[in-house]
Amino acid sequence: MDLILTFFTALLLTTALIPISIKYSGNWRLMWRLEDVPGAGRKVHTQPIRRVGGICIIFSVFIAVSYWMTPLEGAWRELWGLCVGSIILAIFGFLDDCFDLNYKLKFLGQILAILPLLFSGIFFESVPLLGVTPAAQWLALPLTFCFMLGVINAVNLADGLDGLAAGIMVLSLALIAFFAVQSGQHDVALISVGVIGGLLGFLRFNTHPARAFMGDSGSQFLGFVTAAVAIKVTQYDAIAVSPLLPLLLIGLPVMDTLLVIALRVYHHRPPFQADKNHTHHQLLKLGLLHYEAVAVIYLLQAALLSVAWFFRYENDSILLGSYLLFCGGVLGLIWLGRRKHWRLHPELAPVGRENRNQFLRRFEWFYVHAPRVIEVVLGLFFIAVALRVETATPVLANIAPGLAAAGGILWVLQGVTRLPPPAVTRVLVYSVGAVLLYALLIDKAYRPVFNTAIDVYLALALLILLLAIRMTRREVFRLDTQDLLVLMFVLVVPALPMGGFTDIDLGRLTLRFAVILYCCEYLLSKKMHDYRLLNTATIVSMLLLARIV
Repeated sequence: MDLILTFFTALLLTTALIPISIKYSGNWRLMWRLEDVPGAGRKVHTQPIRRVGGICIIFSVFIAVSYWMTPLEGAWRELWGLCVGSIILAIFGFLDDCFDLNYKLKFLGQILAILPLLFSGIFFESVPLLGVTPAAQWLALPLTFCFMLGVINAVNLADGLDGLAAGIMVLSLALIAFFAVQSGQHDVALISVGVIGGLLGFLRFNTHPARAFMGDSGSQFLGFVTAAVAIKVTQYDAIAVSPLLPLLLIGLPVMDTLLVIALRVYHHRPPFQADKNHTHHQLLKLGLLHYEAVAVIYLLQAALLSVAWFFRYENDSILLGSYLLFCGGVLGLIWLGRRKHWRLHPELAPVGRENRNQFLRRFEWFYVHAPRVIEVVLGLFFIAVALRVETATPVLANIAPGLAAAGGILWVLQGVTRLPPPAVTRVLVYSVGAVLLYALLIDKAYRPVFNTAIDVYLALALLILLLAIRMTRREVFRLDTQDLLVLMFVLVVPALPMGGFTDIDLGRLTLRFAVILYCCEYLLSKKMHDYRLLNTATIVSMLLLARIV
C-alpha cells in the first residue's frame, strides 16, 4: 500500500509545485535564468519556457520516498549513495540550467555523482556476456561507471521534444518497479513508483505544447536514478534475470545517443555539438507532427520493453542480438523513409477549428451546460465516497483533516493573492481524488454493490465528458501523448501477475483515477470564472472523511 501512497504523494506534490514555480520564478534574479529561449541547435520550441520541472520533480520524489520508505536492514548504505549522487547531480544540473556550463563541468558533476553510488555497493556483480559471477571489482566498477555515465547523457540528449524523455522513462521505471515487486526489492519499487508519480505530474505541464521543461537538472537526475535502479533490480539473486537486461530497459535513449554521435563523427563535427539528427528529429523530417513523433517513440519504447520482458530469462547473447535487431529495424525504416522521401500529412483538426458535426449541433444545450454537469458529478462522487467509507487508518487520520485545512487555506489565499483558480482546483481534485480512492481500497466494509455503482457512475461521467469534448465549438481540449501512457497502463497492468498486489485491483484504481483527472482537466480547460462548487465538495468530503478518524 505504501507504493500507492508514494506514487500519489509525488504526483500531487509535482502537480502543485510546477504551476507555482512557473508563475513566481520570474520574480527571483537567479530563477529568471531558468528560462529556455528558442534558438539554434536541437531546440524546436518557439516560445520561452521555464526549466523548473526538474527541481520540482526532484523535491517531490525526495519528500515522497523519504516519508513512506522504511529501508530494510543493510539497505541504508545503498540509499545513501543514491541520495548523495542525486543531490550532486541536481546541483550541477541547476547550475547548468542557469549558466549553461561547458561539457567539462557537466562531466565533473556526473563523475562526482556516480562515485558515491559505486562506493555504496550498487554496481554490476555479474558482467554481461562474459558470464563472470561474481565479477572482480576492477572489472565491475569501471563497467558500472561507464554504463551510468552513458545513460545519464543518453537521457539528457533524448530530452528534445515535449514529454519525450519523461514518457520514455515512465515506461522503463514501470517495468523496473514490476521486477522489484516480484523479487521482493521493496526499496527499489518505492523509488521507482515515486519517480513515476513525479514524472506523471510533470507531464501534465510538459506534454505538447509544453508549459515547463525539466532542464538538465531533471533529465540528468532521471537518467541517474533509472540506471541505478535498473542495475540494482537485475543484480538481485532472487530474480535471476540476464545481467544485460538494463541495456534493453533503457535501450532507446542509448540507441539515439550512439546514432547522433556516429553521425557527428562521420561528418567531422564535435561529438557533443547539438544538432537535429536525433531519432525524434528524423521522425519530424518524415512529416510527423510533434505529438505524433513522441507517440511513435513511446510505442517503440513499449515494444523494446516487451522484448525485455519476454527474453528476461534468456542468455546475454540472445538479448544483445534482439536489441541490435530492434535498433537495426528502427534505424533501417527511418533511413528508408528518408531515402524514399516519405511524407505524412494527416488531416487533423487544429486547435481552435470548428469541431462539431451537423447532428450534434442540435444539442446546443448539452454543450452549454456540460461543464457544470461534470462539476456536479465530480462533487457528488467525492461526497458519496466520503460518506460510505467506514475504516479508519493512521494514514487517513493524518491526511484527511490536514487536507481539509490546507484546502480551505488555499481557497482563501486564492482570493487575496495571485494564486490562479485552476491551480488551486487541480491540487484539491488530484489530492482528494487520490485520498478517497485509497480510502476505498483499505475500507474493510467491502460492498460489491457500492463498488459496482461507483464504476457505473464514473462510466457515465466519462460518457458525458466524451460527448462534451465532441460537442465543443472549438477544440480546446484534446487527447495527447500522456493519455497514450495512461492507456498503456490501463491495458497492461491488469494482465500482469502483481505478487503482493493480488488483493488490489490496480487496473480499476488506475481507470477510476484517470476518469477523475480527465474530468478535472476538462473543467480547467473551459476557463470558468471559478470552481466554487467543486472546491467546496472536495473540502466537505475531507471533513466527512475526518469524522471516522
